[in-house]
Amino acid sequence: MDQLKKIKEDITVNQLFNSLTQAYQEHAVEQINLARNSVISSRQFSEQLAEVFSNVKAAYKHYIALANKKTKQHFPTQILPKNAKEIMVLITANNRLYGDLITRICKTFLHTANASGADVAVVGRLGRQFLEKSGFQRQYLYFELPDAQFSLQSIRPLVVQLLAYEKVTVFYGKFDNLVSQTPVAINISGDIAPGQNAQAHYDFLFEPSIEEIMEFFESQIFYLLFHQTLEETKLARFGARINAMENAQRVIEKQLAGLFRQEKRLKAIEMDKKQLQQFAGRSLWQKR
Repeated sequence: MDQLKKIKEDITVNQLFNSLTQAYQEHAVEQINLARNSVISSRQFSEQLAEVFSNVKAAYKHYIALANKKTKQHFPTQILPKNAKEIMVLITANNRLYGDLITRICKTFLHTANASGADVAVVGRLGRQFLEKSGFQRQYLYFELPDAQFSLQSIRPLVVQLLAYEKVTVFYGKFDNLVSQTPVAINISGDIAPGQNAQAHYDFLFEPSIEEIMEFFESQIFYLLFHQTLEETKLARFGARINAMENAQRVIEKQLAGLFRQEKRLKAIEMDKKQLQQFAGRSLWQKR
């Protein structure tokens, strides 16, 4: 009886977990339906902006080099104050249930960061936990952003820190489709990120001036590109959650099938015992 009661309790627990995974999956599907079109449509625009940023930065450096040669002075190659350093930013999450996506992003980041002397910034509790468990020894900046919604106010402290760096590379998850999400790295400061191919450079005419255009890209376009990475990783997380919940449901359904078989077998054994007891009772009564 105790064993049958335990199996019934396990069945109830698994059924509750199954309902929970279905709810998480349905919520993720709703979020993807709301965000997918806007994120993917703005992706191409952001990629083109990043390419233009690279061209503007190269043009400005060339302009400064000519000015330095002509005036025999040394003008900085940036408009905003920079510390001449590079920083790598790992975007993860605060909560779990995203399958192995966050782990894959962290591993990609860690492989590159260990081979580089760049500064490190981590966004999300899961990223911090991963670095602590991996034995990462270097100091790093840490920030927390909401997994779902992030406002200009919540992003601002991180963006202010990143604007001080000459080169900024962001590691995050990219949504390919509902079954595939990929860890990627993108440079948002007009440079070439690890694994990216060099982009073709074009000549521009700058109006009103190259200095004002460069300042606009270093501040406004920088923020826009960073915001796009946050939207991308949010979409990828929801895609990964759908897959994780589907896998969990398959495991739960398999466990439930086994539990139902055990329940049926124990009920049959219990029924046989009752029938034997009834038969033994009738035999004893007849003898008496």
